[in-house]
Amino acid sequence: MIDTLTLGAAGAVGVLGRDEIRVAAARIEAIDTTGAGDAFVGAYAAALDAGYERRTSIRRASAARSLACTVRGAQPALPTRAAIDALLPSVTLLRSRRC
Repeated sequence: MIDTLTLGAAGAVGVLGRDEIRVAAARIEAIDTTGAGDAFVGAYAAALDAGYERRTSIRRASAARSLACTVRGAQPALPTRAAIDALLPSVTLLRSRRC
């Protein structure tokens, strides 16, 4: 079972068995957090489905969540793949380890 937690401004953590992945959140000016969790889950699932490894998938999901916080409302805030790609370099992998 995969357990992934979003931690707001502190980033996100994903655990699968004995593996743990932590990523920092991109620095953004949050306007509205409505839909941020949906953006995270949708981007995470899409990245896994596209064949990205878990570390990259969690980074992409964290970028999507950050972008979603920069727009008011839920549906208008969902970012495009291009927007996620543009923000991805600012989402840092903090730690990936086996527990």
